Amino acid sequence: MYQRNVEILRAVFQAFNDGDMERILQFMHPEFEAVVPPELSAEPDVYRGHDGVRRYFATFAEAMDDVRFEPERFWDAGTPSWSPCG
Repeated sequence: MYQRNVEILRAVFQAFNDGDMERILQFMHPEFEAVVPPELSAEPDVYRGHDGVRRYFATFAEAMDDVRFEPERFWDAGTPSWSPCG
C-alpha cells in the first residue's frame, strides 16, 4: 500500500508542476474542503469543491511566477493522513 500511495503522490506533484488542473482534480474529492485560518495567512479563506481547488491554486499564480513542488523523499509514517478518490 505504501508504494501505491507514493506513486499517487508523485503523480499529483507532477500534475501540479505541469500546470494540469484537470489531472489534479482527478485526485481530489468533489466535496474537498480546505480552511486557511487567519493564523497562517493575511488572507484567510475556505476552499470548497473542485472550484475551490482551482481558486486555491490560482492564488499561487497570482503571487509567484513559477511554483514547483519537488519532494526529496517519501517515507512510511504509518496510517495515511490522506486517501485517493475514485
